Amino acid sequence: MESKLFILQFKKASLFLCILVLIVVFGIDQSIASSKEDFLNKALHFAKQQNYNKAFQILSRGLLKFPKDVDLYYWRANISYYKGDCDQAINDYTMTILLNYRKHPKAFQHRAECYYHKGLYVLVINDTTECIKLMPKYCKPYLLRGKAYAHLGRVTLAIRDIKHAVKLQPKYKRYAQDILNKIYSGKHDF
Repeated sequence: MESKLFILQFKKASLFLCILVLIVVFGIDQSIASSKEDFLNKALHFAKQQNYNKAFQILSRGLLKFPKDVDLYYWRANISYYKGDCDQAINDYTMTILLNYRKHPKAFQHRAECYYHKGLYVLVINDTTECIKLMPKYCKPYLLRGKAYAHLGRVTLAIRDIKHAVKLQPKYKRYAQDILNKIYSGKHDF
């Protein structure tokens, strides 16, 4: 009887030890496993320290627990973009848009930035146009769409968008003027 009790206690202790090892080895932190806000806060903490890999891992774990959470997808997309992984960012911004684009309308703008880096200018125009429909006073989609139009040789539309961006946000005047100078000179290295 005592040996059975000992074996049972040994199994419980072994299970506890295995769980403890998993927590230590895989970084499973009980403090981030309770709610989506915990995952977000912990990930953003690491992102502020520019530890984007750790932030990405935490958000990915959050998505395992909350697979349809728009905020987790949005922030994982942002982290992927900061890491330079435009493909992953595009996938996560797409999920954000599909789940609830009205909660994060800038997801269109951010996905457009990824498309821009990949040279997919028609997709840039599509996404920036959607962002403009949702946020007509936000100047960044006008700047990006203007640059995409310029790459496609649609100079009149490019100039119109860039000038409109400056009307919305005068602090971009110098940046916009640099872009316009390059358009006028036929250069497209903006």
